[in-house]
Amino acid sequence: MAGLAARFAKMLGPGKLAPSRRRPTAPRRRLACEALEPRALLTASGLGTDYTLMGGRWNNTVPISFSFPPDGVSWDQGTNGVNAALNAEFGGTSWQGVVAKALQTWAAVTNLNFTQVADGPYGFNASGVNQGDPNFGDIRIGGYNFGPSQTIARTYGPPPNGQTGAGDVELNTNYNFAPGGSYDFGTVILHELGHSLGLGESPQPSSVMYTYYSGVRQALSSYDIEGIQSLYGARTSDSYQSAGQGTSAASAVDVTGSLNAGEQAQVSGVSLSTIGDVEFFSVVAPNFNGATLQVSAVASGLSLLSPKVTVIDPSTGAVLGVNGNAALYGDNATVSIPNAVAGHRYLIEVTGATGDVFSVGSYALQVGFNGGTANNPSPAPVQTTPTPVQTAPAPVQSAPAPVQSAPAPVQTTTAPVTIAQAPTIAPDSFAYNNSFLTATELGSVTQTSLGNLTLPSGPNYQLFAFEVSQPGLVFVAAGNVNVIVGDSLARPVASGTGLLGFLAPQAGRYYLLFLSSNGAPVANYGFAVELIPSPPVVVQPIPVTTTTTITTTTTTSRTNHSTKVRVASVSIPKGPVRTTRPKH
Repeated sequence: MAGLAARFAKMLGPGKLAPSRRRPTAPRRRLACEALEPRALLTASGLGTDYTLMGGRWNNTVPISFSFPPDGVSWDQGTNGVNAALNAEFGGTSWQGVVAKALQTWAAVTNLNFTQVADGPYGFNASGVNQGDPNFGDIRIGGYNFGPSQTIARTYGPPPNGQTGAGDVELNTNYNFAPGGSYDFGTVILHELGHSLGLGESPQPSSVMYTYYSGVRQALSSYDIEGIQSLYGARTSDSYQSAGQGTSAASAVDVTGSLNAGEQAQVSGVSLSTIGDVEFFSVVAPNFNGATLQVSAVASGLSLLSPKVTVIDPSTGAVLGVNGNAALYGDNATVSIPNAVAGHRYLIEVTGATGDVFSVGSYALQVGFNGGTANNPSPAPVQTTPTPVQTAPAPVQSAPAPVQSAPAPVQTTTAPVTIAQAPTIAPDSFAYNNSFLTATELGSVTQTSLGNLTLPSGPNYQLFAFEVSQPGLVFVAAGNVNVIVGDSLARPVASGTGLLGFLAPQAGRYYLLFLSSNGAPVANYGFAVELIPSPPVVVQPIPVTTTTTITTTTTTSRTNHSTKVRVASVSIPKGPVRTTRPKH
């Protein structure tokens, strides 16, 4: 167990358990947004307050949708008028592209994908589900004129807070967000969408999530990146690139074997994980005359990626076709090559059409051969019986016929074909939680379970953290893996396989470390945790007669309303968290 304790301590790293420190904030310039449920978290520099969390997160195994509700619908305490106000200030709907870019700025550094969907005549917090509602986006951007207020915007935290209002943004149309105005719209919406994703306020002046508006902030600081990755992990490569496939023309993923009877194939679950990322595929044309090769990179409904497709002849390096539109995002790019040569290999290159955050995101690759006629082998010659011809017999030759030597074998050279296969075990959505810094938070646990987890390689491990709110016996059941339980100081308290238990003498924090039991990858495992509280200890009080004097003091404070205005936090049905943003 001493070795396990050393392993936990090594993984935790030095200085991670230092007491939290509150850093002084700058003098208040304008009304600040009150971030509810802030937590001091483990950061790169130790336990500090570089960022805070609002206590919720989205399911990021699917794209998070966003939309713009129509003007005229009820929006919290007013009527939505964002479209008319911002269309007038921006001279059209280009402001919606600013919203998309802000979302992509967050997506470029973490495992998130966004997609824009249609909205309808539904008011704020309409009945429905808070993620995946078919009537509107998960995050809706609306607003109205707040009147004489120093609040520039209000934003609700992500699920499990509330109903459909979770993540929604309310802009104060009393402010002019026109380009070049006093308040940069890109900065305001980037900050508010950080709240939509689960980040609270940051005390760091260089942070996008800084409590006060302090000028243009359109790039994330290290504090912002650290905070968002604590929720969703660092952005990872897809399963092909993680296995070293598709990263160059030499390692192109061969999709020929995936062509169906109609000569069509689709590769799903692929993505561009960094700005400038390129992914390579190849395909061999079937034995058809006049077929058209069609290749599409499909981002619509999957992400806000602006894709670009290039088809290359690998034998000559010639570019046969290219397509991509840098002015669009969340779209599809298609290249068609007529008269594909039967048996010829084609190289496919997929990258972003832009050099910015819109060159990152998930997509699907579609490859197909359309039209043309199949090449049939030449028919065998017709055999006929010739009419015998009567001739005088040839004289007998005494000399033996010359011995015919066996013909030399015909040497043929076949070009090597590299067929790249996808990894047999794909990472799960918690693949990033392999350190104490990124341990998946399970919250306060009475009874919980998780399944469909994987360890793609034998050396992999995963970390989860949970809290027990009172003393008791904790049981952990895990299938197909080894588990080590550590306390808040990373000291092992239990380990083994199957079912194990330990006594939690008091409320506190614990870690679960899952490892392969035999050093091999684990295709599927799950676990469950249950707390059985200890019975309360009843102490019979000793009667004591006392005399108590209670003195009540009332203190009246004044607020200078010309410099500071208090805005109360408000809850909507089922408890969504709403925060208020300063004049930002």
